[in-house]
Amino acid sequence: MNKEQEQLYSEIARNSQIISNVFLGNISVTTIILGFGLENENSLLFLIPFTMLIPSLFFIASQMESTTRIASYLKIFHETKEDGPKWETRWFRIRELEYLPSKRKYALSISGLYGLLGFICILLSFIFWKDYKSISNVSFSSYKDLIIITIPIIVLFLLSISLIVRAFSLNLCREYDNEWGKIKKLEQSAEK
Repeated sequence: MNKEQEQLYSEIARNSQIISNVFLGNISVTTIILGFGLENENSLLFLIPFTMLIPSLFFIASQMESTTRIASYLKIFHETKEDGPKWETRWFRIRELEYLPSKRKYALSISGLYGLLGFICILLSFIFWKDYKSISNVSFSSYKDLIIITIPIIVLFLLSISLIVRAFSLNLCREYDNEWGKIKKLEQSAEK
């Protein structure tokens, strides 16, 4: 394995570690906030985790897309040699042929866990909704008000979850394969 491959595999490992750390941090902080919300029976506290979850999901999606881009690069530039490693090529093929059980799909498990966490936050917010007379000089008095507050949160949350699924999709892998393939052909034609 050459130096470039080592660096790229190292970056993939770092991306995975970063994703795990962000996920664990989100779970920890959200659990603390939910506990505080339950103790105070304040439904608006249950919406606070979204201020962290949504940006974190966008960040995780970018890390996953970076990993997909690196894996595609490795496949196109390093795994085409007869004696080179074939991990990324074989992994892509397994996914393409749908040999991988759906319960083991990394992106779906991450998005599912975040989806569950978001659902719990919204559910608790509705369960503990009270007639707030005045919060920040705004009067909240009905479930309609809560729905108006939560719709943009839900839309942004679902959008961020969809980016996670896209970052790990076969279509994105194919797009990167195609783009790296073009670069490889350009380099080969320049060498001639």
